[in-house]
Amino acid sequence: MAKQQSTWSSNNDPADPYNWPSHRKTIIGTIFSFGQLIPIMSASMIAAALGDIAHDLKIGASTAQITLSSYFLGMAFAPFLIAAMSEMYGRKRVWMACNAWYILWNALCPAGNSAPLMIIGRFMTGAGASVGVTVSLP
Repeated sequence: MAKQQSTWSSNNDPADPYNWPSHRKTIIGTIFSFGQLIPIMSASMIAAALGDIAHDLKIGASTAQITLSSYFLGMAFAPFLIAAMSEMYGRKRVWMACNAWYILWNALCPAGNSAPLMIIGRFMTGAGASVGVTVSLP
């Protein structure tokens, strides 16, 4: 199998991020920053709703607390898989797929009327949310 190298054709290569115009860097940075902000806010917003979730699903407070914890478990374990996938398929593809995964599971969580679906859904949401931290670090 032939070796592949990741290099730029020259110091002035327009595909090199160092040579991008300032407005492009700003737009990409802003989009990525909001992509990080929303999952972090999502993690803490559910804490205020735990009482309502427990009431709606007819579960105890400890089971409702598990829905909060499962989000953080997803954020803890998914980076191992996401890091490998980003090396195989590229960071952009993985970032887009995980954001779609995050949105899908965030939409399914309130649609289900059971505690197991909410716990699994929050775990899967946390898994999708962990992509920003995983692919942004060198």
